[in-house]
Amino acid sequence: MPTSPAAIRPLQSQLVALFHGYLERISGMERRGEAREESFYPLFADLLEGYAELLGWRGLRVLILPRKTNGYLLDLQVRRGEGIVGYVEAKPPGTDLTKIAETDQLQRYCSAFPNLLLTNFRELRLYRGKELAARAEIGRADAGPLLDLFWAFAPPATTSAAELAPRMALRTRILADRIRERLDEDADLQGFHEAFSEHLLAGLTREGFADLYAQTLVYGLLAARWRARDRFDRRIAAESIPATSGLLRDAFRYISLADPSPEVAWIVDEIVDLLAHSSVREMLERSGRRGRDPVLDFYETFLRCYDAGLRRRRGVYYTPPELVSYVVRSVHRLLQTRLGWRDGLADPRVSLLDPAAGTLTFVVEAIRCAVDEARRTAGGGVVPALVGDHLLRDFHAFELMMAPYAIGHLKMSLILEELGRPLREGERVAFYLTNALEMEDLEQSPLPGVAALARESLLAGRIKKEARINVVLGNPPWSGHSANPGTRPDGYEPLQEKGSKWLRNDYLKFLRFAQAKVNEAGEGIVALVTDHGYLDNPTFRGVRRSLLQTFDELYLLDLHGNGKKKERTPDGAKDANVFTDVWQGAAVAILVKRPGLPKRVARADLWGSRATKLHWLEEHDVETTDWREVDPAGPAFLFAPRDAALEREYGQGVPLPGIFPVHSVGIVTGRNAFAIDTDPAELERRVGRLRSETVLDEVVRDKWGAIDKGRCRLEEARRRIRADAGWRTRLRRILFQPFDWRTVFYAEYALERPRQEVLRHLLPPGSLGLVAPRQHKEEPGALVADTLVAHKAVSAFDINSVFPLYLHSEGGLYGDGRKANLDPAFLRRMADRLGEEPSPELTLQYVYAVLYSPPYRRRYAALLRTDFPRVPLPPGRGAFLELAGLGAVLISLHLLDSDRLDRPGPRFEEGSGKLDGRRDFRDGRVIVNAEGQAFEGISQEVWDYRIGGYQVLDRWLAGRSGRALRLREIEDFRRIAEALSWTIESQRRIGLLWGAAFQGSWGQECLG
Repeated sequence: MPTSPAAIRPLQSQLVALFHGYLERISGMERRGEAREESFYPLFADLLEGYAELLGWRGLRVLILPRKTNGYLLDLQVRRGEGIVGYVEAKPPGTDLTKIAETDQLQRYCSAFPNLLLTNFRELRLYRGKELAARAEIGRADAGPLLDLFWAFAPPATTSAAELAPRMALRTRILADRIRERLDEDADLQGFHEAFSEHLLAGLTREGFADLYAQTLVYGLLAARWRARDRFDRRIAAESIPATSGLLRDAFRYISLADPSPEVAWIVDEIVDLLAHSSVREMLERSGRRGRDPVLDFYETFLRCYDAGLRRRRGVYYTPPELVSYVVRSVHRLLQTRLGWRDGLADPRVSLLDPAAGTLTFVVEAIRCAVDEARRTAGGGVVPALVGDHLLRDFHAFELMMAPYAIGHLKMSLILEELGRPLREGERVAFYLTNALEMEDLEQSPLPGVAALARESLLAGRIKKEARINVVLGNPPWSGHSANPGTRPDGYEPLQEKGSKWLRNDYLKFLRFAQAKVNEAGEGIVALVTDHGYLDNPTFRGVRRSLLQTFDELYLLDLHGNGKKKERTPDGAKDANVFTDVWQGAAVAILVKRPGLPKRVARADLWGSRATKLHWLEEHDVETTDWREVDPAGPAFLFAPRDAALEREYGQGVPLPGIFPVHSVGIVTGRNAFAIDTDPAELERRVGRLRSETVLDEVVRDKWGAIDKGRCRLEEARRRIRADAGWRTRLRRILFQPFDWRTVFYAEYALERPRQEVLRHLLPPGSLGLVAPRQHKEEPGALVADTLVAHKAVSAFDINSVFPLYLHSEGGLYGDGRKANLDPAFLRRMADRLGEEPSPELTLQYVYAVLYSPPYRRRYAALLRTDFPRVPLPPGRGAFLELAGLGAVLISLHLLDSDRLDRPGPRFEEGSGKLDGRRDFRDGRVIVNAEGQAFEGISQEVWDYRIGGYQVLDRWLAGRSGRALRLREIEDFRRIAEALSWTIESQRRIGLLWGAAFQGSWGQECLG
């Protein structure tokens, strides 16, 4: 602002007085012993406001920021009207600002806030970004120009999503911290937190709520900025949220229509100011013109900057557009060709729902597909009417997470404006914040948060209960640890077996929900992207049977890419997932219900790199996919190609429970960190601390929190262990993973599922048991055990069962009272074949040799994955005894008591012996630490050897990472490596004998 010459001299004297008075007050406060930095803030704020007033800078004010967060400890915010000029970071008088300027904290501030004033209340340093723009001493001539430069700052316009997203992410973290701090004092926030944790996300923590609510506010502000073309502030933001988006509007009432607390208001204003200087509409439209989803593009960029681990923790993996397009185009084509609805998705009879819509990717693509069809057949003039009369009315979506819900509403605003039919007064998108799997409506309530959720619940409930939905599509969450623990996919119970937790996987519940809706409608299509496990996993045979009963045509596209199974393409190349950072394999199920259609099940498999798969999906749909007919048959109803003759051949064998009838799954501790250890002495010390009267419950929970969950409660466990005089006798050896014996505290009051009824038969000395899974995802795993057995001892991905060889009476547990655990019918068949009943030991040895036979594993690989192995009767006594002999060798090797292991070949090189996580195999050496110390003399074949998905030597080392190996452990590792080498040789011999005995198959003469 210009100043006349006549006013310069009085102004200069006033400025001198201002600076002099300020410095006197600073010195006086120091003399009085005021050492707290915060005590000086009001003086500095008065100085800045006084200087602005003298120079005629109107509307400038300074806000002392309340309650600092851990990550950002800025002290003052300087404002001009509704806009933000910059920030002040203050340090106590006398602080060396040169040292402060070099800290990571200040560098972080400078990156985040482009106009930052650093001061120790006497010196000033002005930063523009990371550049030092000016420095001065208060009271000297250069102080005024520096403050002028600070006051005159105009925020630069943000023109790209790549630039805006990280700036918003940083501010959102600050907002989340502020919201978390306000929870105990703010009734509105408490109401939202209680409503969300009770009715949407059970167990939502304070941190989780603050994170969710902050993101929602920021995404809502982004949406509001897109709608507000000119000026933008908190009030305009609230007015830009459609009144029909009730829950978003209630959330914004907290920051815009009401008067938020100062702790929250300042950072909200900072975000609003950033958006006010950002061309949001232009940047989103520009991204859209490049063929990308502009909202999703921004959202994913934001999440990477906001919290790189958030996507993994929340399962925030968005469906590739090529896959979305394949699903939507396929639905459109089948509506035309199978249901006879000429206009496909544009047909007014279509009532569509995405029950887990995320950011509305599938619904938006379905809208585009319907509009394209209408334009092609009826002309562009029909589009506004199609949108208003059909798409807005009949295309529905649900979402559980509030942040994607906000983003989805923005996405719909973009697409509707693009189509020339924006929302009118009183209209809303049929996109509701609700749990699709919860059928009860929330009761109306005046409580903050609950009222808005109740309105959403009421509207969503009408769709769940009353609407005739004939198209359900989308990509529901895949989680074995369900976010909906109270709901079950009724109708998917397995046949003749106990329920499995994997039947509680969320995607199965959504599949069941979709099946029920289309079944109610009488005809329609379900098209869901899910985990591919249900296609051929035996646990899901009830799922497959139910789908076969409901639907007339089933199209099943297995996208593979299962990282857990390390899937390879048919030609041996690496197979990739179409989703980034996802380990489970994926599949598309497109299920058609139309009475009168011939029953058909078709399957296709897509292999290769991610780019190859996405390109294929972009170029194909259900009509151009090369399907193979599948004929599912009970009891497994596999959605996979069948070899009926091979199934009949394999089916003549005897399943393991038909040989060893008494069996159980292995021990589930529910708290491995407490109950199991590789060091028996350490476990004993840990249990001793649990018994101690002086160790508080809080200390136990902090160190081993998992002990206080499930059926084992901490208070009860401590009471019982203190009363257990023989607690040390409960420290037992356990087979934890292949060849990995550890120590377990085997007390039923400390374990989730101790399986005592069956596993007690392995406690007497000399007892043996067979360990094998009912199903598996890699090669079949099997081991013998003379100890207790954990539930995944020989199966990395599935639970294994234990078959004791002998059963001990209660009175004879440690004596001779025992009987063989062999089925009488099986023994009679063996006697017919051999001329006499075989001993229990010979039976186990024969079975063990069969399970380790390479030809057996190859020939029946697919069938072995689906249920307990079936064992052929031997062709004669000679073959039986020879195979049993090789089985005996294997059993001795696998118990590490074979004399072949007395002088193991592998050696341990000199060094500390400490494992630091390295497990690098090079030229016959397994390097185990940074020193380069290694076990040498191990072949590649031995190093790679796997049992049930476990790479044996690698997993053994991993279980002892972080400490030095003891002498006994070094010897064990050498003996295990030697045992694996002999195992490979024994399997080769079994393979040769198998070929001679069974002639490439079991042969009809062996099946009687």
